[in-house]
Amino acid sequence: MAVVSEDKEKTVPDQPRPAVYRFVQEVLDTLFVKHKSKKGDNDDGDLTENFNKQCNELNSAKYLGTMEHSYEETAPRLAYLLLHFTQHTYLVNSILSDAYAACTNLQSRTTIFNELMRSIDWGRISIFSFGGGPAADVVGVLMWLHRFGFQTKVQAAMADTCKQWEATTNSVFKMMQFESEDDNAKPTPQQKYTHNLWKRMDGGVKYFNSSLKSPTALFKSGSKEMVAIGQADIITLPFALSSVADAPETSNALQGMLNAIKPGALLVYLDHTEGGQ
Repeated sequence: MAVVSEDKEKTVPDQPRPAVYRFVQEVLDTLFVKHKSKKGDNDDGDLTENFNKQCNELNSAKYLGTMEHSYEETAPRLAYLLLHFTQHTYLVNSILSDAYAACTNLQSRTTIFNELMRSIDWGRISIFSFGGGPAADVVGVLMWLHRFGFQTKVQAAMADTCKQWEATTNSVFKMMQFESEDDNAKPTPQQKYTHNLWKRMDGGVKYFNSSLKSPTALFKSGSKEMVAIGQADIITLPFALSSVADAPETSNALQGMLNAIKPGALLVYLDHTEGGQ
């Protein structure tokens, strides 16, 4: 598609879409077909209608954290993928890239990346995400590793209140592998890029059905979550705090998380800079 200017009668090509955005479009198409094959044409129409409704609701919300939104149904999860997945991957990639570039220009050899770089040199890092949903933040870390040419394996774990995200995330990472029934099919540059991201994963994303609103269970000594947090080199909080800011347990939950992380681990915090919370 091109845009024609009435003043200069000049054709201006559209800006190319990011590879991850095009990948998300393919994921959505695949998930819609998969849903239709299970539920039939009538339910497919209901899904499309609900999907459009959920897109409008998510798009009109000023702040993600202010929404009392459930992602247990298929339509809200697909809407979230469309509207937020690409943005969140690039946010995490940008944060890590800017911070790393700034640290490489410092005269001091002691930076926040020292411990992480040791893990990268050893060939393996761990990520733990609080409330990451479809693991867009994990993909953002993979993009950062790819951008700077770091050859390391990645183990990822996620704590989220919606256990249905696990199946959606598995579908996303499966499509990153680029498996085609046609042996002669050649991957596109976008598919090569996402496949290279996937190759850095050591297994899938491990899910824990838990929440910052229930810190007693989450931060119980010896729990699987606590072990994963303590092993993580990067901990991400993608729009998680604003969603629990009104909960009285939030302060204790944050302190519990800070007590659990190991020295030198990076804490990547994404959230709104303004809002009622």
